[in-house]
Amino acid sequence: MMAQAPDTVRRRQGEDHPPDFAAVMMARAMAEMFQDEPDCPIPEPLAAILQQMERWEDEQAHRAGRAETIRNKEPKR
Repeated sequence: MMAQAPDTVRRRQGEDHPPDFAAVMMARAMAEMFQDEPDCPIPEPLAAILQQMERWEDEQAHRAGRAETIRNKEPKR
């Protein structure tokens, strides 16, 4: 007999996901879909979610002490 799944989703230790991880992953998937249609602009709410994710990644890189961010920008001084 299989053990019942826990009520909460557990993440492995050491993984650091943004607070709205599911929303960000959905936004990235939608952005890829919009890339296939060059005449169609990305909707404002979707762009806002992606910008929020970029800010979060920058904050995580800064906290980790990395000189460069995920997007390979010049180090902030």
